[in-house]
Amino acid sequence: MTEPCHNPAAGERAARPAGAGPGPSGPDLAPETRMLQLASGHLAAQAIHVFASLGLADILREGDRDAAELARLTACHPANLHRVLRFLTTIGVVTEIESSRFALAPLGQTLCRRPLSVIRDNTLLVASHYYWDAIGAMLHTVQTGDNAFQHVHGQSFFDHLASHSADADVFHAAMTSSSRMGVGAILASYDFSAFRQIVDVAGGQGALLTGILRKHPATRGILYDAAGAQAPGAVDATVADRLSRVSGDFFDHVPGGGDAYLLRRILHDWDDDKAVAILRQCRKAMAPEGKLLIMELAAPETAQAGNDWAAMDVLMMLMLNGRERTAADFEALLSAAGFRLARIVPTRSPYWIIESVPV
Repeated sequence: MTEPCHNPAAGERAARPAGAGPGPSGPDLAPETRMLQLASGHLAAQAIHVFASLGLADILREGDRDAAELARLTACHPANLHRVLRFLTTIGVVTEIESSRFALAPLGQTLCRRPLSVIRDNTLLVASHYYWDAIGAMLHTVQTGDNAFQHVHGQSFFDHLASHSADADVFHAAMTSSSRMGVGAILASYDFSAFRQIVDVAGGQGALLTGILRKHPATRGILYDAAGAQAPGAVDATVADRLSRVSGDFFDHVPGGGDAYLLRRILHDWDDDKAVAILRQCRKAMAPEGKLLIMELAAPETAQAGNDWAAMDVLMMLMLNGRERTAADFEALLSAAGFRLARIVPTRSPYWIIESVPV
């Protein structure tokens, strides 16, 4: 640990008020200033959420605009929108090119719908009201062990989505756009050509399975998920004759007939007991020579600066009682479910592919 800096210059830098927002950043900042930036990060998160919700990135992509015009186009209060835009200027989302006139900065371009909407969709999710309220109950979860989402909303995360269609739409949009990310890295890292039929368990709208089938014309696939997670008509026409949809609950049943089973970003939603239950259903469905491929964040044994797995781990704790896991954690889960971890395949993304076989 390092001691706080007490030289006069650092003291001046640390004299920002507690609610001042992130401000400038860099290695020359005093620890006090950096801490205040982190503690007031919720201001930046909500300002960015407002910017994304109003579609301002797409408007400014077409050219700089006056704050009053942006307010008119988005049906907002002109003075208050102007103040938020000034704040967003200080954190690099937009630039104020002249008084009250704003342009989109490179950072803000990530919130455009085109060419990929993954950042915008996930921004709308992680700062949404139902995520936001649960994150605010972190202290309760740390002190009691209770799930924050259940504590705040009175029902589990997935039950909430089932009864709140607008929130479910935000969630599924984020999951759909995120599922397209990393497919290329997986295809480049693992050879799926040996498999006759692949079952993608909880595969959503099938981005990964579609990518595999495109690359390997002799392979067939089963896209298995809850009915509400699959969008009718979303299957790519080039693979439609080799891709079947099956609806169901993976705690009760997983389709048989596959020689490979995929679980991509599924187990981190669940605690160990439920993760083992999912794995056992896969084991029951598999032939002795089959393979199970788990794709999850590569969590190291010890926390390291610069890794995003720990933030996701805390989010899973608050929302779902889930967790991110190390290789040793996965080995224990697989052993309890009747599998042996065969190898771990790294990818060019933050995720690894954990290959296991039945025992």
